[in-house]
Amino acid sequence: MNELIAYKEGVNYKAASTSWENKIEIRGKGSSYGIEILFQKNTGKTTGWLAYTYSKTIRQFDNINNGKKFPFKYDRTHDLSIVLNKKINKRISFSASWVFGSGYPYTLPMNKYIDADDNNEIFNWSNRNSFRMRSFHHLDLSLFFSKHKKNGIRKWSVNIYNVYNRQNPYYYYLSNDSGTWKLYQQSLFPIIPSINYSFVF
Repeated sequence: MNELIAYKEGVNYKAASTSWENKIEIRGKGSSYGIEILFQKNTGKTTGWLAYTYSKTIRQFDNINNGKKFPFKYDRTHDLSIVLNKKINKRISFSASWVFGSGYPYTLPMNKYIDADDNNEIFNWSNRNSFRMRSFHHLDLSLFFSKHKKNGIRKWSVNIYNVYNRQNPYYYYLSNDSGTWKLYQQSLFPIIPSINYSFVF
């Protein structure tokens, strides 16, 4: 890939005082490559699949990261999913799925110093995207019930998303607690049970 753009080092992209054209680096280069593997079973009472992807996505700009290549923010090296479907009888079936993904890259400050002029704290940031978030994974379970009625098919399902309540990272942020900067993780979607009903005409 050629002619890519990215925010400049240290730019405040939320500030409206500067036009967006002055906040970006241009003429970036990039590459994406990988391999996908799928094993699937479609017949019998037990079906499912195992899918794995290995991929890399790289960026390079003359004025970012000292001109060195760095992983793109959506670079996810490993991605794995395992799905199992089991037909217990004519009316009841079961499904389980587990997904795993490598953590996305991000940038952290390595240290800080105090500006002598205005006494503000200045962070010295690491190389672009040189750290990784925690890995992402969760297990989902579902139990399905169906029954043929006079005018259609009645369906129930009982579902549990994120069975073991994995606190997957959505983003990280820094907070100053009593004079000490600490890194915190923001997570979404804890364990979520649900019940669904539908009627198919």
